[in-house]
Amino acid sequence: MRWKLDTPMPARIAAMTVMANVPEAPLALLGPRRAAKIIFAALDADVARELEPKFAAAGCAVVSNSSAFRMVEDVPLVVRR
Repeated sequence: MRWKLDTPMPARIAAMTVMANVPEAPLALLGPRRAAKIIFAALDADVARELEPKFAAAGCAVVSNSSAFRMVEDVPLVVRR
């Protein structure tokens, strides 16, 4: 991982394990303690249209800032007041 802030990386952050996650490797492969349950995505809309449904189908909650599914009826839209 590359730290981009001017301040040193906090020890508790440096000790975290960052793993690549793919929708094809849900709970069955990784085990319930290691598989992602929530995906925070910041993808271009074209990429989000392809990947986010796969994560949702694998049982993950997907939180996205993409416009890809913003107007879909059964997708909640969170707006900061």
